[in-house]
Amino acid sequence: MIVEAVAQADVQESVDSRHRFVRGLGVLAGSQLVTWGLTLAWTVVVPRVLGPKGIGELTTATSATSILLTIVELGLTVLLVRKIAQDRSRAGELIATALLIQAVLYVPAVAIMGVFIGFQHFDAEQRVILWLATAAMLPTILKLPFQSAFQATENMGRYAATGVITKLLNSIVGIALVLLGFGVISLATLAAAIEAFTLLLNVRWARPQFRIMWQVKARRAAALAVESLPFSANYIIHSSYLWINAVLLAVFTSATVVGWYGVSSRLVTTLYFLPVIVSTALLPRLAASYDGQLAALQARARPVVELVAVLGLPIATGAALVGAPLIELIYGARFSASAIVLSILLASVPFCYFNILIWQVLVASSRQIIWTKVMAGALVVNVALNLVLINYFQARSGNGAIGAAISVVVTEGLMSIAGVLILPGLLNQASFLRLGRAALATIVMAAGVLAVRTLGLPVQVLAGIAMFSLFAIVLRAVAVDEIRNLYSAVRRRRSASATA
Repeated sequence: MIVEAVAQADVQESVDSRHRFVRGLGVLAGSQLVTWGLTLAWTVVVPRVLGPKGIGELTTATSATSILLTIVELGLTVLLVRKIAQDRSRAGELIATALLIQAVLYVPAVAIMGVFIGFQHFDAEQRVILWLATAAMLPTILKLPFQSAFQATENMGRYAATGVITKLLNSIVGIALVLLGFGVISLATLAAAIEAFTLLLNVRWARPQFRIMWQVKARRAAALAVESLPFSANYIIHSSYLWINAVLLAVFTSATVVGWYGVSSRLVTTLYFLPVIVSTALLPRLAASYDGQLAALQARARPVVELVAVLGLPIATGAALVGAPLIELIYGARFSASAIVLSILLASVPFCYFNILIWQVLVASSRQIIWTKVMAGALVVNVALNLVLINYFQARSGNGAIGAAISVVVTEGLMSIAGVLILPGLLNQASFLRLGRAALATIVMAAGVLAVRTLGLPVQVLAGIAMFSLFAIVLRAVAVDEIRNLYSAVRRRRSASATA
């Protein structure tokens, strides 16, 4: 009887654990859908009202503080999730220790920002915005230990609520402020206030669940900081690679040029839905099936990688062809210089699609450290290219953002080459032939889109979709079953998000 009772308890605990996991996934999926919609609304409305200069000032502040945040965060977020998940009784101690570390590291971060502001040509408004963003960093980093604790204890409702509330207030109140005539400083002030408010919410939510032990020992804090360093290196490299272009543009050009680049990069990132959805479904399957045989893993991943790479070509090309009217339609004539920047950045999309899936294969085979090294090399190349190209195009055309966009394309292309060399079995001869047929179908599609350009944007989009679909199937670049399976996967993901 005792054995049966213990077995039943184990089974019930396993069922409860699965239910918590499924509920957590539902909450996260639903929150992602909400935050994406709110971000899209902000992206469409706010830049059109503020203009390139205002968006450039916000982009500069976001980029600079995002790099600093990864340094201050020190990789503690991931480390705390692992440690608290392993031993929940240590949650209060670990939260307090992390809070001390990040509060101490915030001081040199402020000093670095002071040096950055002091040595640049920023006007008074840009300086105020940068200092407001720096002030917002403190509640942002102090939230992270609480967020790690919620994630580790599978309290995904609290974990996701922070992001949803932040996006909700930033989007709705931010849009209302600019429509009422308030400027960019009001948005920066709003962001700082929201970070402080959500920090207070996290403290309140955590109080009944975790007993915070405020008596922190310096030796314990130092040991935790050292243990987090391997996680930190990856985050610093990744964040710097993402944001360094905008920072360098702010240093060598004007806020207006940064604004041209900012709206273009935001539009490009909206196209990453395809590899994100596919990789989310692909990673668990690859990880579960990996038995130490890398060649077999690459063979299993190959059909999906091929399909995503093939679809990246018409998506990027079609968006580039309609980029100019799209920019004018959404943002108006003040952002006309963004059209060429957008067209260049779109050339990086097929490489980005491929690189995202390379990362999934490397993670599934526990070889992700290799990609961190690749990104470190790409960061060095990217900075070197930016230093040359931003100044060249700024002097030649008054639009240094062109140089920053070219730097992105080159570095993403080099990373794709590195990925092929690291995983030589991921693509074979048949894969490259298929990509060639897809490129031919894309060229035919481009000709069709250009032929109907006088009929308006909707007709161009429909013509592009129809022509690529037809010629991709005729040329055997895409199989009908593949599209059907991909469409079903997207519908399942959307249905799950809507239900959540």
